[in-house]
Amino acid sequence: MVTFSKFVFFKWVQFFNRNPKRLVGQLKYITIAFICLFLQSYSAFSQFIIHVQDWEGVSGSGNWIRDELPTNKWTRGTDNNGVLKGSKATYISNDDVTFGYNETISSEAYAYKDISFPSTGDFYVKFDWKCNAEPGFDYFKVFLVPTSTTLSETDLEVESLGFKVGLNEYSGQATFTETNYALSTDENNLVRGNTYRIVFLWVNDDNTSFGEPAAIDNIIVSDGDATQPLSGTYQIGKNSAGSQRFDSLMHATALLNMNGVSGNVNFELTDESFPIKTGDLPLRIEDFNSNPSSTVSNAEFILQPIQNGSITPTISGTKQGSIFLIDRANNITINGDNGGSLSKDLSIENNSVTMPVVIQLGSDIGSAVANENITIKNSTIYLNGITGTGLLISDYIDETAAGLFNTITISNNNFLGGEKAIDVIGDNGSANGSGLSIQNNSINDNINPQGLTGIEINGTDKVMDFVRESFPEWSRYHALQIREKKNKDGETEYAVT
Repeated sequence: MVTFSKFVFFKWVQFFNRNPKRLVGQLKYITIAFICLFLQSYSAFSQFIIHVQDWEGVSGSGNWIRDELPTNKWTRGTDNNGVLKGSKATYISNDDVTFGYNETISSEAYAYKDISFPSTGDFYVKFDWKCNAEPGFDYFKVFLVPTSTTLSETDLEVESLGFKVGLNEYSGQATFTETNYALSTDENNLVRGNTYRIVFLWVNDDNTSFGEPAAIDNIIVSDGDATQPLSGTYQIGKNSAGSQRFDSLMHATALLNMNGVSGNVNFELTDESFPIKTGDLPLRIEDFNSNPSSTVSNAEFILQPIQNGSITPTISGTKQGSIFLIDRANNITINGDNGGSLSKDLSIENNSVTMPVVIQLGSDIGSAVANENITIKNSTIYLNGITGTGLLISDYIDETAAGLFNTITISNNNFLGGEKAIDVIGDNGSANGSGLSIQNNSINDNINPQGLTGIEINGTDKVMDFVRESFPEWSRYHALQIREKKNKDGETEYAVT
């Protein structure tokens, strides 16, 4: 019995038997199509993050465990000599502060974390490192082993179900360099669907030091290569889909800071709820345009709900300090509209009762590093207490010190709770305070109707454009305060003009 499909196949073979050159041409097109489909399916996993650790949070965040027994041990520290990016890294220290070690006391020190690998994928382990110690005697190694493996160099080396990540040993490197290790086929088969422990082992003997010990920054475990600069639109959340996605907002911001950009970047939130662990706060957005890995210098970044008119996400956390820190960065927009008609669909909440901040724009006057071209719009900014500030413009480290900024727009937001809705701390230097626009915001509060300040502007030069702000009418409410700052001798340090 000849079916229709058999008949078509017969006619197809008969046609190409008489026209073999046409068959070769068709096969080329088919081959190209298969290659494109393969590359597309591979890129769908090109930036799926399993774990990221940049060490910028508090001790214990990310659930890394460090052996506390040896004299020379891994610590999460701020010694600039042991940090590549940001303000923290993990490095070997003999006093829990300084990047350095006591070469006269032998040590084995461990920093490790258990990683749950998906059942499918081709995995990479990436980290930045340096170690300029005595080769062969003072070094570090990296392993992926079952969680039952005993933590000793001997047992890690002989574990039949484990393997080394990258080099046999890491040493002889005076400046930070990157390792991006692709697991082999056999190694992928071992870890798929299992929980494996990544172990950073430091070893030194009790002889003369050769130089500096190990320092590690910016660890990424990913399905596919996750080291390329970011560009384009990324869906963020458990419901994210497509070829560029992150399941975690913390992962997404960390990779933006680590990898830099090669074009404009748009993060679109796909979930209703984004609770952030305290140890992962603040969510930093650093100067991605100045990142050494970036290939462009004037890219723009947008954080917003997915533009489908229906998602109303809430980003929440509990932190003394800020939920978001825009850290000496430019060209950033936080837009709360989900594609409707300027609706306020994004909420950002800080539930701390001790000096919370929702969004901080932090700059560095001493180094003349400003926040420029920042827009916060169409959002609800919520403090669940009677202290703190909704939006703070200040120094990036000292929240009470003056910041350096240009072209800041705060528009069409709801501010709820806290002591101050908007607090701008400026300096009347020639580069400061130009183009501050605060307009069409609703500043209302049913938590702290006594003593709330709507907008406070301290020492800001060339200010601003107030348009149609909505304030309540409580008796002890300061709708708007504009004032200068005095030094200890009563002289004006900076003033509003």
